[in-house]
Amino acid sequence: MTILIENLQAVSVAFSETHFTVALSDGRFISTPLHWFPRLAYGTTAEREIYEIIDGAIHWPELDEDIEIMALLNGAKSGEGEKSLHRFRQWMQARRAGKTSAPFALAFANPLAVEP
Repeated sequence: MTILIENLQAVSVAFSETHFTVALSDGRFISTPLHWFPRLAYGTTAEREIYEIIDGAIHWPELDEDIEIMALLNGAKSGEGEKSLHRFRQWMQARRAGKTSAPFALAFANPLAVEP
């Protein structure tokens, strides 16, 4: 049996304390360390549970994270850079404290908008 990779879709996503697992349409599961994707790792359980499966990718709107199924199959980690990750951490801390101010929102949306 030949499986056409371009037809693979995510069916569901589940999280443990250290990993997230994606069920695929062909019956396989991909388990990936959560720390490979900092936006997911820093997200709350509720934020991780809100996702959309869109054309070979998974999108978490609350965390602004998109992960392609092919990237998971290839073992790719997040391409998040240190600068954007630092701003993301600041934004998450402020958001959790109920202080999502305009500078944090701007820095998150546009890493060049606000200097640290």
